[in-house]
Amino acid sequence: MWTSAACVWLDVACWSIEPKDRPTFVDIMLQLEEIGNSPFITTSHASFRSLQQTWRVEIESCFAELRARDDVRTYVNSSDND
Repeated sequence: MWTSAACVWLDVACWSIEPKDRPTFVDIMLQLEEIGNSPFITTSHASFRSLQQTWRVEIESCFAELRARDDVRTYVNSSDND
């Protein structure tokens, strides 16, 4: 599993509403070992900064799309009430 996916899985799984769905400590340790042994950990600071900038742009784009969808829904709902 790629490190980013491993981190997301770990975050989501550990905060599961149902305690039975949360990972065991062994699962957590195995996932952390995988993350620690991945090449992502050895990424240079410059490369990591570049990745962060890419992620920032992607996140901003997603938020803009969500805001646009919300604006459309708000407009449609307000038009229905007129």
